[in-house]
Amino acid sequence: MTNLNNLSQIKKKKIRVGRGIGSGKGKTSGRGIKGQKSRSGVAIKSFEGGQMPLYRRLPKRGFNPIKKVKIAKINIEKIQRLLEKKILKNDEKISLENLKKKDVIDKSYKKYKILGNGDINIKIDIEADFSSKSAKEKIEKVGGSLSLKKNWSMSELSQTNDLRNRILFTIFILSIYRLGTFVPLPGIDPEQLQIMMQSNQKGLLGMFNVFAGGAVSRMAIFALGIMPYISSSIIVQLLTGTSDYFKNLKAQGEVGRQKITQITRYGTVLLAIVQGYGLSVGLESSANLVINPGLFFKISTVTTIVAGTIFLMWLGEQITQRGIGNGISLIIFSGIVAEIPRALVTTFELGRTGAISTIMIIGIFVILVLTILFIVFMERALRKILINYPKRQMGNKMYGGDSSHLPLKINSAGVIPAIFASALLLLPVTFSNFSVSQNETFLNITSYFSQGQPLYMILYASGIIFFTFFYTSITFNPNETAENLRKYGGFIPGIRPGDSTALYIDTILTRLTTMGALYLTLVCLMPEFLIANYPIPFYLGGTSILIVVVVAIDTVTQVQTRLMSSQYEQLIKKTKFGR
Repeated sequence: MTNLNNLSQIKKKKIRVGRGIGSGKGKTSGRGIKGQKSRSGVAIKSFEGGQMPLYRRLPKRGFNPIKKVKIAKINIEKIQRLLEKKILKNDEKISLENLKKKDVIDKSYKKYKILGNGDINIKIDIEADFSSKSAKEKIEKVGGSLSLKKNWSMSELSQTNDLRNRILFTIFILSIYRLGTFVPLPGIDPEQLQIMMQSNQKGLLGMFNVFAGGAVSRMAIFALGIMPYISSSIIVQLLTGTSDYFKNLKAQGEVGRQKITQITRYGTVLLAIVQGYGLSVGLESSANLVINPGLFFKISTVTTIVAGTIFLMWLGEQITQRGIGNGISLIIFSGIVAEIPRALVTTFELGRTGAISTIMIIGIFVILVLTILFIVFMERALRKILINYPKRQMGNKMYGGDSSHLPLKINSAGVIPAIFASALLLLPVTFSNFSVSQNETFLNITSYFSQGQPLYMILYASGIIFFTFFYTSITFNPNETAENLRKYGGFIPGIRPGDSTALYIDTILTRLTTMGALYLTLVCLMPEFLIANYPIPFYLGGTSILIVVVVAIDTVTQVQTRLMSSQYEQLIKKTKFGR
């Protein structure tokens, strides 16, 4: 046994067992923290040796910000002493540059703050970056003023520049559109055109001229305006609600939406060709209106009209993508607004000549103001449905238990029903108002569609009501909303999730849509009676006012949304999340 114990083959090599943080065998207060070789086993990957590990050497509260702005703090009592010593003058504005020049503040400081310690009895004018409430009160108490600079961050500045560029781009595109409404079609006699337009200011031709921004009265390259695109959109949306093919495209998401948009563009080209040909035939049938009638005039007119419509559609899409607001609505909006001054001049001229009394003119403008206020009130009105979310436990924490609202507008369709109904009424204008035929049937149809006629009013009101319900049903699906609420655990108090919630939302939406349809019908038709009985321009009609007000509200809302997003960081700092 002695011999066996002394054999060198069975001797066990002594290994130093370390107890450092890298060994996993204890704290750093033990032995063996002198290096990696003192540890047992294989080398530990990425072990730094016996020094303090990196995660313990880092400061617990983070590093000092590299771009931290140094802010100097000055009490008003110090400003009082500087004024008494004549270092500062009370007749000049006290600013950061002035204080640096007087060596009151070190030149390394970028901003400064006024604090309210002490008193001041000299009237001064101070411009600072920040101030306390007490400092402002004491300065204003002695008759002075304290103005704060706007502290723009780089993100706010970039967002503001982006908003400015979008607004300028929108104005630039609309200027191109307005310029195109003054470019006439080739081969038209302007004097004969003016005579014809003066005799056709009433009826559908006058309304067509409203939506085209006066391009019809000048027979410009944008004479059809954006109406072929709107008519094509109506047809595609009707097919979306009835055709399985279009329903499948709608269910495909972004890819299907792009396909539907492409089909709408093709339909716009087709309608522009048909309406352009009808327009050329109608112009040729008018006596002495076309200088050289014939096949060449038809081809040039159709080509010019189709190119102008496609270009106008492209301008609208560019505004939607790179500008502010909906491009198609803004094009119609700009056309109406641009002709309103002429309409006002015409109205005042009628008052001067005695065609309209002064009291009637005042009454018309009072009605306009009340109509605008009524439109703003109805467009801002909401019906809020209370939504509750139950509490959920995840681990040791409770989540949920909040309440929110599902906002439903009285007029969810906006200005679309009025535009769609007007577009449908404008479809026969090519064949009825440009004397395509001297047939007695066409003349009777033209008289039925004149301003104030019962058939015109009934069709217009029916179109508005139909498109209000139709467009609301396309844009808002109660079943989908109820399913999303059920999926995320939301419920309406007293209503079962699922089908009962969908039925409840659908009932409320139907009532609101009924009120919205009646409101749109009242706004669009009430001024039409005045236009039919008095020589008031079309630009002061209900449809025109509705389009102008609604588009203006939507555009301003988008501008406010972008401004709010640019000030997001500043708003967060004022809440508990930024503390």
